[in-house]
Amino acid sequence: MAAVPRLIRISDLRHPIPTEAHRRELKYAESHPVDLSVDSVLSAALSRTGLDDFGPDDFVPRLQAWLENVENDPGRTALGRSIMFQRCVQYASNRLRLQELLSRYPEILDVHVQRPIIVVGPPRSGTTQLVNLLAAHSELRSLRYWERDEPAPVSSETGPGATDLRRARTAKRHERIRSLLPHLPAMQPWDPDDVYEEFWLQDSDFASCVWAWTADVRPWPGHQVGQYHRPHYDYMKTVLKALQWQRGPQRWVLKSPEHAENIGPLISTFPDATIVMCHRNPVSVVQSFATFSAYRARVDYHDIDIDSVMTYCIDRIRHLLHTSVRDRNLIPQDRLIDVPFLDFMRSQIRTALRICTAAELKVSDKQRHRLERYVADRPRGRHGQISYNLRADFGVNPALLHDQFLFYRENFPLMTQT
Repeated sequence: MAAVPRLIRISDLRHPIPTEAHRRELKYAESHPVDLSVDSVLSAALSRTGLDDFGPDDFVPRLQAWLENVENDPGRTALGRSIMFQRCVQYASNRLRLQELLSRYPEILDVHVQRPIIVVGPPRSGTTQLVNLLAAHSELRSLRYWERDEPAPVSSETGPGATDLRRARTAKRHERIRSLLPHLPAMQPWDPDDVYEEFWLQDSDFASCVWAWTADVRPWPGHQVGQYHRPHYDYMKTVLKALQWQRGPQRWVLKSPEHAENIGPLISTFPDATIVMCHRNPVSVVQSFATFSAYRARVDYHDIDIDSVMTYCIDRIRHLLHTSVRDRNLIPQDRLIDVPFLDFMRSQIRTALRICTAAELKVSDKQRHRLERYVADRPRGRHGQISYNLRADFGVNPALLHDQFLFYRENFPLMTQT
């Protein structure tokens, strides 16, 4: 019998109680303020990498918009400012290293990303568990968390241990964040070898759409409803080519909830993809997403405006679902697979086999055993299960929230039962 997940109740969303590590880091950040300017970020990246070619400089205005948004926000903590600076330096460094890799090996641009399997759907709808399960098939290539953090190798790190160094740096970053937010592993993948979302490879292009989905729950400048993101998808595909060139297999299994509101750019970029669309009751999606956002926001903000968090999360999910319903017809119907959350939770292996059949991916007895082993070894809720309460945490009546998503439930009545 499977173990019952440990229930986790986060009772301090409105008035966070920081961990000791959080207090120490906040104190340090307050005594070591950062300069949130484009020059400071790019100079730090140049110094860190020893490189000098960022490629096309169209990203600079977007980077500036990111930094100005934080700089002009009086509610930000010094730690939130510091983390934003560190992230931007990391993304700029990744951009430099990718550009160097492409300059040394231009044949990377000729790599073909063929017939990927791409999982989409609202956040908290089973997309993470599903993509990790499919990635257990040894003929599929997936994006590991450490690759997302550092997609291009450091030129001075060569030989068999080079990958281990990149992975170790990711593990160290994870331990730091876990010391600030100890319940985060119960909400999202946390091991450096877990499969992560390729959408975030766009961060080195400083795409505005990236930050609309973070704990920074206030809208980012430049993120407009219906904004065309194809150039950022092209950049993301280039990074995938570089990763595929570094190691195989050649066929990707990918996943990002954000693709559901960017179906046009997604299909234009990957015209031969098989799309797996996950579905779940939007009320469950919103309560999970809002709790996740409010919990993470304690690092960035002095005070948590719970009402603003909920309003923003409802708007984000509503836009994603509206757009996915509207643009669903852009996906060739013979390459579209719908996966209701409840069905997937009841029979993960059956769902995976159905997807593999539709994607013309053979599943031998050995491959099936790999899938079954993954389900046995990595059960849902192994890091604990968050206990949600919309009324207590956000003052929201679930029935009223339910009414805001009738359009989605009417389109998928049998797929949004839980």
